[in-house]
Amino acid sequence: MALPLAAMLVSDYFIGFYDWQVMASVYAGVAAAFAIGWYLRRHLKWYGVLFASFASSVTFFILTNFAVWAFFNWYPHTWAGLASCFTLALPFFRNALLGDMAYSVLLFGAYELAFYLIAKKKTTAISAV
Repeated sequence: MALPLAAMLVSDYFIGFYDWQVMASVYAGVAAAFAIGWYLRRHLKWYGVLFASFASSVTFFILTNFAVWAFFNWYPHTWAGLASCFTLALPFFRNALLGDMAYSVLLFGAYELAFYLIAKKKTTAISAV
C-alpha cells in the first residue's frame, strides 16, 4: 500500500495539490481499495474479484463525492445539494466502474491463466517421463 500512495504523493507534488480535505478523501479511497484487496487475497474466486472491484469503486465514489459536497461550495450544503452532487457524478462513476471491472478481469484473468498453463506444463512434463 505504501508504494501506490507514495507514487500518488509524488505525482500530486508535480501536478499540483488542491483542497487537502478532498485530497485526503482520494487517498482514503485508495487505502480502502487496498484494504478490500487485502481481504480478497484469501478469497480469490472470480465472484470475489468482481465484488472487490465493485466495492472499491463504490467506496471511492462515495468518499470523494461526499468530500466535494462537504468541502467545496459547488453545491448547497443540503440533502438536495448532496443528491445533486452524487447525481452529476454518476457518468464519471460509470466510466470508473467499467474500467475497474475490465482491468480486474484482465489482470486476475491473466494471473489465473498463467497458473493454469504452468500447471498444465508440469503435468505434461511429468507424464512424458
